[in-house]
Amino acid sequence: MDPEHRHRPSGSEINRGNPEFQSDPNAVKIVKLWQPIAKTWAAPGGTALFSNISYVDSTPAISDFGQNVLSGKAPKDALTTFQATLTSLIKD
Repeated sequence: MDPEHRHRPSGSEINRGNPEFQSDPNAVKIVKLWQPIAKTWAAPGGTALFSNISYVDSTPAISDFGQNVLSGKAPKDALTTFQATLTSLIKD
């Protein structure tokens, strides 16, 4: 089989047999509920693009939010900080 066209396992397939992953209810919930519906910004027919997208995508605000999530900051705190930063940047 052509290596370019072989099956690449999804995150849920990779982690299905991983006991450490399975023991984290948040990780399991993310894969079961959010991964299947995740879409890129440019998904056809999507509504993700909006006039202030340049304040959100590829900015320090989103990078800081991602780092807060990955470092284990409480979700509410991470989202509150992200929202406050965006609110200060976006002037409607």
